[in-house]
Amino acid sequence: MSRRGGPCRRKTDVIDCLWIQKLHSLGLLSGSFLLSDTLQELRTYYYHRQHLIEQLATYTHKMQKALRLMNLRLDVAIRDITSKSGLAIVDAIL
Repeated sequence: MSRRGGPCRRKTDVIDCLWIQKLHSLGLLSGSFLLSDTLQELRTYYYHRQHLIEQLATYTHKMQKALRLMNLRLDVAIRDITSKSGLAIVDAIL
């Protein structure tokens, strides 16, 4: 039972769609904002870049962990193991 005493109805996508359709047919909904193609493309590039940055951080931590497991604390000697000199050292180790 709901708070009002009537039968309890579960919220579903179908019920939501019917409600939105009813509001639209009564003219109670305003149009939504749609991005232009250029802005949509920029947004896609932005989110892809963010994803790549997150992956870079994940793989950098994995590299540091692998080096630590080999008793190599390269991160103590240099600040960034993904820099040019850091990658040269890792390449020489490999």
